[in-house]
Amino acid sequence: VVTRGVGTLGLNPYLCETPQVIIIAADIQLYPKKLYDEGVLFWNQGLHQGTTVTVADGAKQENISNVFFQPLLLSMAGFGLLFLTLLLVGTRTEVRSRRLKVLQARERME
Repeated sequence: VVTRGVGTLGLNPYLCETPQVIIIAADIQLYPKKLYDEGVLFWNQGLHQGTTVTVADGAKQENISNVFFQPLLLSMAGFGLLFLTLLLVGTRTEVRSRRLKVLQARERME
C-alpha cells in the first residue's frame, strides 16, 4: 500500500510531508472458488425481471407489471410520434428548398 503519509486530509498532496509504503506479508483468506465460479445466487433473487419485455401482439403481458407497461407504451408512442414529426418537418424543408432552387433557376432563364 502506498500512502501520502501522515497529514491533513485534502486534495493537495503536499500537505503530507513523507509518503509511506506499507507492505503486508501474510496469507489472505479469499472467498471459496465456488463463489467465483457460480456467484452468489441470493443477491440476484427478486431483483431481475423476466428475460423478455416485449409489446408484440401475441406476447404475454404478465412478464411486466402494468405500473411499468403503460408508461413503456406511452413513451414508445411518444418517441414514434416525435420521429414521425421530425421526418415530416425534414421532408417539408427539403421540398421547399428544392422548389426555391427551381424558381431561382427559372428566374435566371427569363
